[in-house]
Amino acid sequence: GGDRAFGGFRSLKIDKGLLIVEEYSPGENGGACCPEFILTKRYKLIRSRLVQTGAVTKRDVLPKQRITFARGANSKTITLRIPAGESIGLVLGARRGQKLIVSTDPRFAEVWLNNDAEIKKLESGFEAILSNSGDQVVEVQNITKAFRVITVKVRID
Repeated sequence: GGDRAFGGFRSLKIDKGLLIVEEYSPGENGGACCPEFILTKRYKLIRSRLVQTGAVTKRDVLPKQRITFARGANSKTITLRIPAGESIGLVLGARRGQKLIVSTDPRFAEVWLNNDAEIKKLESGFEAILSNSGDQVVEVQNITKAFRVITVKVRID
């Protein structure tokens, strides 16, 4: 089992008489370091044997949501609904050399940039001078043990 790609366990729980197993799965690039998907399998106990029931479902480890700014605007405030311990990736286009500023409530979330940049950590987020043009991925993680509605402010200068 373990906790990584190639079948590592994410969670195990019993719900309404079913054993629900979530395991990590690598993407096209493989690699045990970085699972890209979560596979969910359900099992039922039949005559003292666990039997898989229903289809296996697959979802992204990091679901992504694209951000676009209104014409002439350089900032946007987004409200995200994130389960406990989960993350959402915010994808936005930007150019090399631009400053990306992201902030949120530090009691509920952590944010970081999944791209190369010169980053300065702030109490409620970060500032980054972008090293590359193109899509930037900001990961927002709910660090609490409860479902949260998290407000994120994104600005590009």
